[in-house]
Amino acid sequence: ERFSGIDDYARLGELTLSMLRGAHGRQRAEFDSLLDYLAREGRPQAVLLTNLLLSAIVPLVRDRLGVPIVVSLQGDDIFLDALRSEARGEALRLIRENCAAASGFIATSRYYADFMADYAGLPRDKVRVIYPGLNLQNHPPAPRGPDRPPTVGYFSRIDPHKGLHHLVEAVRRLPHARLRISGWLGPQHRKYLDEQLARLGGRDVEYVACPTLAAKLEFLRSVDVLSVPTVYREPKGLYVLEAWAQGVPVVLPAHGSFPELVEESQGGVLIPPGDVTALADALGGLLDDRDRRAELGLAGERAVRTKFTDDRMAEDTVAMLRDWGAA
Repeated sequence: ERFSGIDDYARLGELTLSMLRGAHGRQRAEFDSLLDYLAREGRPQAVLLTNLLLSAIVPLVRDRLGVPIVVSLQGDDIFLDALRSEARGEALRLIRENCAAASGFIATSRYYADFMADYAGLPRDKVRVIYPGLNLQNHPPAPRGPDRPPTVGYFSRIDPHKGLHHLVEAVRRLPHARLRISGWLGPQHRKYLDEQLARLGGRDVEYVACPTLAAKLEFLRSVDVLSVPTVYREPKGLYVLEAWAQGVPVVLPAHGSFPELVEESQGGVLIPPGDVTALADALGGLLDDRDRRAELGLAGERAVRTKFTDDRMAEDTVAMLRDWGAA
């Protein structure tokens, strides 16, 4: 369900294991070609891999190039959980074996660092937390908009794991609130969205596709509070930073990366995960209190522009690479 277009998980498992076997898999020639290119065209100071599923190259890089290798942790567990149990177990064994040669790992939150160290059997002391950041040139401060009816926004992938059904139930309990929904919608979740819209009956609700950055900014500026009450534990939550960049406060479940983000910013309210009554109460309280919304929104915006920038993320990454031996 999490991967539209993928329905042959037996074959997917075989491909994954072949990739992870590296020198002993069917992709060995491609790995050799890549390493030959790197050695010939200029030895890198370090190699940064985007996910654990590419870890087969880690021991090959160590043996051939002798430079630090760092692996980012971002969503690998979601992919691996989609595999059949036998393939998943073997994939995790190969990942642990490959990653013994890694200099370190990057996670997007303390929560995800702890989780992935346990899930994949990685040494926790080698996992560095580097929070995501925004390119602020793409997220200018929001101009003051006209007064409007109190509006709740949902901006994320349309997927039951993101908790839209919890938000719909909460908004049903707030008779004067509008709801605006936006985010990527896969064909497998069209029925899910239609069901949620139908539950609101004749209420003021709208689904808006946002294919461009300008459309995303317009959407975020049209809401008074953002809520994505995820069912699963969100490791990153970039949409939270995007809302804060527009001065929009958030209401989020107290799990995954959300407590860390709110702690760093004071830009929102946390509620018990899955508690629709608490969600409705928190949303209603903010919609009724313009000054409190402004206070939280300003705190979130200040945090994004000082702590959650792409420049800070780059600086942290360079410092990490130097710590782990990059020249």
